[in-house]
Order: sequence, then structure tokens, then C-alpha cells
Amino acid sequence: LRGMMHGLISKKLLEARLNPHNGILSRRENYGLVLDFNRVMEIEADRIALQFIKSKGLENLFKSKSILTKAGRHLLVNLFEKRRKKNEILVDRLLDALFRLVKDYPL
Repeated sequence: LRGMMHGLISKKLLEARLNPHNGILSRRENYGLVLDFNRVMEIEADRIALQFIKSKGLENLFKSKSILTKAGRHLLVNLFEKRRKKNEILVDRLLDALFRLVKDYPL
């Protein structure tokens, strides 16, 4: 789930011509800006995870404690894709806020 969100955020940052490695809070880490955006978007990943946990037949979605079955992966991807457009809009709004901040407070 985090990997899917990471991919969505990376794509949006690259479309905005931002370097995904130039983080603000995570400035010394690879993909620092992606990690910063991920912190804000964590609530959306949690929402999808809760939907997954509430699904019927949860015991059939895991091979072991942390390994998903094919059906489990399929359900998780479907839940993510159902919210993709909303999450893309949220990332766009975060980008807009970041650009306004930079514009309003030049160095």
C-alpha cells in the first residue's frame, strides 16, 4: 500500500517538475520530498487499510501474518484504485499549497 502511494506521489512530483529527492523534513533521505508528502497522505493509506481489514473473508486474504494471498493483493489494489482520483486531487492540492508557500515567502 505504501509503495502504491509512493508511486502516485512520485508521478505527481515529476509532473510538477519537482525533484522527488529534495525533501523538506526528510532533506537528507532518498526520495525525501516523496516521504514528506507521504506523511501528509498517510491518513489516506490508513483509510484504505481499514477498508481492507473490514472486508469479509479477511482470513482468506493472508497466507501468513504478513503475506497476502493473490486475492488479498487484488482486493488491496482495487481499494487503492477506487480512491486514486481523490488521492491525486489531494496531492495536487498539496503541490498548490507548496507553490503558494514558496511564492509568498521567497528566500
